[in-house]
Amino acid sequence: MERLTERDEFGNADIIGVDSEELQCNLTFDEFNRVTNALNRLAQYEDVHENIIKKMKELKLEHCRLITEMGVKPQQQGGKCDGFQKSANDDEPCNTCMECKLNTFYEE
Repeated sequence: MERLTERDEFGNADIIGVDSEELQCNLTFDEFNRVTNALNRLAQYEDVHENIIKKMKELKLEHCRLITEMGVKPQQQGGKCDGFQKSANDDEPCNTCMECKLNTFYEE
């Protein structure tokens, strides 16, 4: 997702491609402060989203909590994992594994 905001020299968020001075001329002081607060919240959301995406790119099989706890690795191929099965009678991956982006069967 492409960012919609960027920070100005004061740390406030501006809409990329929109002149904030021109926008300010058409708003009262109170209205402009409300818009600034809303944009700062959006920028905060974008920052969090970027951090999550960055961490997801760093996700590796050796960081898997289940592999660490169990001490064994499920079948793996091409950097993907088949996951731990639900039970001895059900070879489908468990819910935790199905939600993992590194699972062979993961679908976004």
